[in-house]
Amino acid sequence: MDWNNKEEVLKVINDREENFEFASYKLKNDKDFILQILNDKKCILEYVSDNLKQDKDVIFTAVKNWGWELQFASLKLKDDNDIVMTAVSNSGIAIEHASKRLQDTKEIAMTAVKNDGMAYAFISERLKKDPTIQLEALKSEPFSLCYLKDFQDNKDIVLDAVNRKGYVLQWASDRLKNDKLIVLSAIRNDYSASEFIGKDLKNNKEFMEKLITSNPQTILYLNKESPYRDNEKLILELIPKELNLLNEASDRLKDNKEFILKVMRINGYELHWASPRLQDDKNVVLEAVKSDAYAMEAVSNRLRDDKEVIIEACKNNGYMLKYASDRLKNDIETVKIAVENNKKAFEYIGDKIKEQYSTAESLLSSEKDIAKDNPWSKGNDDKTNAWTEKTNNDKDNQWER
Repeated sequence: MDWNNKEEVLKVINDREENFEFASYKLKNDKDFILQILNDKKCILEYVSDNLKQDKDVIFTAVKNWGWELQFASLKLKDDNDIVMTAVSNSGIAIEHASKRLQDTKEIAMTAVKNDGMAYAFISERLKKDPTIQLEALKSEPFSLCYLKDFQDNKDIVLDAVNRKGYVLQWASDRLKNDKLIVLSAIRNDYSASEFIGKDLKNNKEFMEKLITSNPQTILYLNKESPYRDNEKLILELIPKELNLLNEASDRLKDNKEFILKVMRINGYELHWASPRLQDDKNVVLEAVKSDAYAMEAVSNRLRDDKEVIIEACKNNGYMLKYASDRLKNDIETVKIAVENNKKAFEYIGDKIKEQYSTAESLLSSEKDIAKDNPWSKGNDDKTNAWTEKTNNDKDNQWER
């Protein structure tokens, strides 16, 4: 790589602009070459020579495309009206890098906050008190309310802000965090605003239950000790509306068998969030896999070796053979039910059956019952004995037994 070769350097900075850092000083100080790169909207001002960081043409071209490149200009040009106005017109936040004098210039400050309300943080303390600039900042970016304490208790202003970005509720006054209209407007825009509902409203049971029922996702943002996470009736109402909702329920409900059975009849997939004890409960698991075969992903290892459970799941979706124990993957009845439902299940049949059937079609067309000869299809209690018997029978020499 020749870092003094323009064509080679252009090629590598097309791949990664930061590569210009390794260019020769000669190229970093070549004004025409630098302007060519900047006009191609490349951000390489950080790496040009100090000499060119003082060149108005170079800096103007850079900030015209990327206002925040002002940070690499010389101190003199950070105090240049034309340069800074160009920069903040492109990126309001660039005013952070302007001189103190220009941060206190109303025309420039107004342009900056119109472009990005968060630029309000970097204007002078004098201009921060200017109501016209304050309102322009809010108009441009509702999040600027975090800096505007004078407006945090103004209902009209906060209502407009949360209607555009609900999360802004975070910076509303305590009074407005307990205002039903403000809170509902915020949550309608952004469910995560639920995190900032005022204490009085959170204690208003009727309001909160209506809110959560109509906006199920709000429960995700309530603290873990919230009583609404332990409300059986409310959680059951929400289960059909929001996937994985059971995960937000209290630990008590997750381990309540009667409650979980009701949930499984609505959506078996929620078994993923039931307690480990109930993931190992046959009655619960059967209800789950009837409702949604993919509940098998959460079934205990013990029940993955339960033939009734696996058959029920495979009747729903044969692919669930994937989650069966090795014993049941070698059980001809179970395997046939799975493959009949979904031929892709053949991928998961046991080795003993695969020895006799090379394709799903050959398995399904066969009437042969290999269970008698297949020790893996026997019950748990006699599985070991089955292997011992088979091994002994296969021996040629009776005295070797």
